Amino acid sequence: MVKEKENSLTHLGMRLTTILLLMLQVVVGSVLAQVQSVQQFIAKGNSSYEQGDFASAQQWYEQALRQQESNQFPEVQLNLGNAFYQQKKYKEALMQYNQLAIADVSPVIKSAAFYNSGNTMLTEKNYAAAIEAFKQCLRLNPHDEDARYNFTLATARLHSQNGPGNTAPQKREKEFRPPPQQSLSPEALRKLQEKLLAAENETQQSRADRLPAKKTKEKDW
Repeated sequence: MVKEKENSLTHLGMRLTTILLLMLQVVVGSVLAQVQSVQQFIAKGNSSYEQGDFASAQQWYEQALRQQESNQFPEVQLNLGNAFYQQKKYKEALMQYNQLAIADVSPVIKSAAFYNSGNTMLTEKNYAAAIEAFKQCLRLNPHDEDARYNFTLATARLHSQNGPGNTAPQKREKEFRPPPQQSLSPEALRKLQEKLLAAENETQQSRADRLPAKKTKEKDW
């Protein structure tokens, strides 16, 4: 009787293990299918964006946002903001950029959100807000020359707006540099992150090279 009970418990344990493994496979399969679905929406959105069909790109990105969980692909929201921007839906674009600016995302995505927010404010002639956005972008990515250029331009235009005698410098009269014309794909995001990391390492090395060498004190025998 004891052996029969032990065998019965063993078979029960095996059955439970089998059931759990099957459930795990179902869950993993469901998650992978969801991720693939989101990536397909992103790819279609990027394709529409590159072809200049910003309305269709907006719809694909919105589907990707609805499909994903816990902000798996934050670049989707940035791309959606860009699609709104290209359609001159500046209020909707700012909503996407501002949400990313306070979200728990990578510095690359956050700096891009501040940059595009600054450009949108610049378009709306809200120069003070644009200046603050470009400041935040430069704090996250000091090597962003486009942000530095637009920061200078926004500052000059704010002075011109506030003081009748002040005008923007002649060399800054050309239009500001707009958001990226291409949306971020996962591969483009990876390359951008590598570029930012390399620039940061270069800055740290440059600072180290400028440090004076320590003088060694001679021993007094």
